[in-house]
Amino acid sequence: MRRYEFTGGSSEKFWEIEQAGTTVTVRYGRLGTAGRASRCIVVRASSFTTRTPSSCTTRTPLS
Repeated sequence: MRRYEFTGGSSEKFWEIEQAGTTVTVRYGRLGTAGRASRCIVVRASSFTTRTPSSCTTRTPLS
């Protein structure tokens, strides 16, 4: 899983991205929180680099 963090001004955010087969899970939010997550099933392997809405067959919000 890759994790990115941004801190600037009053903003403190994170993004975590994980790929397993054709499933991409993205979790994001403010640092210090659990954040929100969604799962996307990608149709084409080449879509992993672009991840456009049309490349996802389904999107599932995770709790």
